[in-house]
Amino acid sequence: MSILFKSKPGAKNLFFDKGINILDLPDRGEIKRYLDKPINLEDLFKQEDNDPFYPFSYYKYEGSTTSPPCEEQTTWYIAHPIIDLSSTAVEYFRDIFKFSPVIYY
Repeated sequence: MSILFKSKPGAKNLFFDKGINILDLPDRGEIKRYLDKPINLEDLFKQEDNDPFYPFSYYKYEGSTTSPPCEEQTTWYIAHPIIDLSSTAVEYFRDIFKFSPVIYY
């Protein structure tokens, strides 16, 4: 299952704003991290506490994993719509997981 995010300045997301502490995420070297409170995955699709949770659509396709050994026979489920995430949160993720931006020419 994949959930796609789009960087948008000032975007609110209940899950990242209140559900988890984005400054306390594990780095790539950690095998596991214990949560200090329960999380609600429905909050990924909300901006505020009182927002209703609407069912979402998804795309399904057969493909392969995205990292070596790129095993085939992988079924992907991708949630729709793409979720807006604040530019600040995106930068934290890039820093924590050492992601480099993809540059297309």
